[in-house]
Amino acid sequence: MTGVNGGYDVNVRQLAADGVTVIGRVIGTSGRNLAVRANANQVLDEADQA
Repeated sequence: MTGVNGGYDVNVRQLAADGVTVIGRVIGTSGRNLAVRANANQVLDEADQA
């Protein structure tokens, strides 16, 4: 989701406060597998700056 070109903004910090486990940024998929970068702290820091 993105706020660019009419998309939607997601408040990651609020999701975390609501109990969602933030593990990092999705970096790819392959079949039934999902690759996630383990950078939750970076994602939350970037959300705070937005």
